[in-house]
Amino acid sequence: FSFKNKLGGGNMKIVQKINTKDLANFNSYLLDINLSYKFSIIILGALSLILGVASIVFELIKIQTVLVPTIIISTLLIIIGIFAFTGLKPLLRTLIKKRVIKKNEQIDDIRVTLSDVGLLWEFDNKPSEKEINPYTWSSIIKACEKDEYIYIHVDAYVVLFIKKDACDNIQEVTSFLKEKLANRYKNK
Repeated sequence: FSFKNKLGGGNMKIVQKINTKDLANFNSYLLDINLSYKFSIIILGALSLILGVASIVFELIKIQTVLVPTIIISTLLIIIGIFAFTGLKPLLRTLIKKRVIKKNEQIDDIRVTLSDVGLLWEFDNKPSEKEINPYTWSSIIKACEKDEYIYIHVDAYVVLFIKKDACDNIQEVTSFLKEKLANRYKNK
């Protein structure tokens, strides 16, 4: 069907001026919800800590002393484990922010239209039909309201966002989304 023709009356139109801060926040959100990243961090951190401590304990049991190479390797493994749990995520956020700022000097505005049929996502400076992304309400997996954004998961690999400060009436937008998505709308 043609989404544009089915929008009908009563649409909510949102024009979002996107900046590098928005893209950095969006990428941080994607990092937060990435399960493979979370599992990798847990495995890396736990494995490093366990191997570091176990090698010291093993040498103490086996030869009643700990050799200098074991101390060095164990210390490195323990540091890697602690870093995986405490410092890796902030480091990745910083790297993401630097990369986003470097790659996105000119960012097009995004037009979001909400209607009874669904959501329409368009880039302002690219009127080509290929750049128009319509999503029906039934095709949207979930929406998560968090801080300054509403993140809309249209499938397992595609997440869109609506900037709250781009909405004329954010309560009207959130009420509309809650009505259309019901229990798929989460307020974090």
